[in-house]
Amino acid sequence: MRNKVADGKIIDLLNGFADAVASGGIVVEGNLAGVATQTHAVGSRLPCDMEGVFDLPVTDTVGTGIAIGDPIRVTLATGALSNTAYNAGTVHFFGYALEAVAANETATINVLKVMSHHVE
Repeated sequence: MRNKVADGKIIDLLNGFADAVASGGIVVEGNLAGVATQTHAVGSRLPCDMEGVFDLPVTDTVGTGIAIGDPIRVTLATGALSNTAYNAGTVHFFGYALEAVAANETATINVLKVMSHHVE
């Protein structure tokens, strides 16, 4: 196909946060969130993985714990991952938990990051 420019698994995103994002951290631009493939200085536009399985810190903000297969969402302003309820302007779908998180805890777990048109 002549008009395909990329497979979309890795795209460049702008680090608009106040601090640098280390390789493996979450970068958010607009409604898109990806995993940094290298350290992103403030204001830099660099490659991010948009799908795959990543070891990431996730927080149970609901108080019920997170089970394998539960949706994980990203807070757009901070890049924090949790089970916080979807909110069109602030919290979007990121992927699925592949490990559990105890109630009211933060744990580094495997997360299946999916690039989807998931609407909650």
